[in-house]
Amino acid sequence: MEDDREIFLYMASLIHNGTYNYGVRWKDFYAAFSEISSSDPRKICSDLVSEGYAESSEDDDPFMIISRISVDVSDLTIQKVFNAISKDTASYNLSICYSIEPSLVK
Repeated sequence: MEDDREIFLYMASLIHNGTYNYGVRWKDFYAAFSEISSSDPRKICSDLVSEGYAESSEDDDPFMIISRISVDVSDLTIQKVFNAISKDTASYNLSICYSIEPSLVK
């Protein structure tokens, strides 16, 4: 099973690589991540900022990852991430659809 950092990175890469992620704030991302992990997402993101993956991690800052992320996760983790994202904003849902199959989003 992946550690929480890998899950965080996987979820971030899905949303980052989607086309319709405009308006997503870090607090939205943190809320979705908290659905599947008891780890503090702000701590994980703070580490990513110090490593150059993100510019900021404040709740009201726009969600943005500045480095390409590549992480392999299990099918179970993918399902958990999709479930968490589907409970949140439409931006996430469209982003995920685009990531999986761009023709679904027009």
